[in-house]
Amino acid sequence: MPTEARTDRPALLGAAHLSLEEFGDNVRHRGLIERRMRHVGGSVLFFDDPVHLVRGEGVWLFDDEDRRYLDCYNNVASVGHCHPEVVEALTDQAGRLNTHTRYLHENVVAYAEKLASLMPQGLDVCTFVCTGTEANDLALRIARTVTGHTGAVVMESSYHGNSTTVDALSTVAHPTPDDRPDWLETAEPPNTYRGPYRRGEHDRLGARYA
Repeated sequence: MPTEARTDRPALLGAAHLSLEEFGDNVRHRGLIERRMRHVGGSVLFFDDPVHLVRGEGVWLFDDEDRRYLDCYNNVASVGHCHPEVVEALTDQAGRLNTHTRYLHENVVAYAEKLASLMPQGLDVCTFVCTGTEANDLALRIARTVTGHTGAVVMESSYHGNSTTVDALSTVAHPTPDDRPDWLETAEPPNTYRGPYRRGEHDRLGARYA
C-alpha cells in the first residue's frame, strides 16, 4: 500500500519508516538499519535513506561522508553541538563524581539558585529530572494538585513522552479520538504554511487558531 494511503500510523510519522521493508533499494546503511530494527525498541527512522550522523559542531551535524547539515531539528543540544565549555564541564564533572541529587553537592544547589534567579517572582523551587517524560509527568501532577482538576489541553499531533500517563497526552501516538482519554482535549497547532488557516488565504490567523 502506498505510504500516502496508509491509515495505520500517526500523521506525524508519515515521513518515517517503521520496518526495514519500507526503505528503498538504494539505502546505504541497510546492515546498520537492520541491526537497529532488531535491538532498538520503537526504532523509527526518518528519510528513505536515513542520515548516519557521526559528529556535531555548533549548529552543524556531519554524516559519515562528511556532508554537513544545518541542525534545525535536534532538541538535545540546546547550546549547539560540542560546545567547548560544555564539553570541558562535562568531562571535568564525570572525572570527579556522577550520581543523583539525593546527596549534598554545591553544584546542585548553585544551579538551582541560578535558575531561580532567572525566573519570575514566585518560581523559586527546582525539581531536577532526567527526561522530558519525567518533566511532563511532574507538570501534570502539579497542575492537577494545584487546580483540583484532571483535564489537559495539548496540541494535535503532539508528542510528550513515554510514561503511561504522558503517553495519553501524546496525540501523535493516538491519532483517533476513540483512542484518547475523556479528560483530554486538543488544539490545532498554529501552522500558517500547511495548517487549516494559512497566510495569504485567511485573516486573523492568531484568533482562528486560538
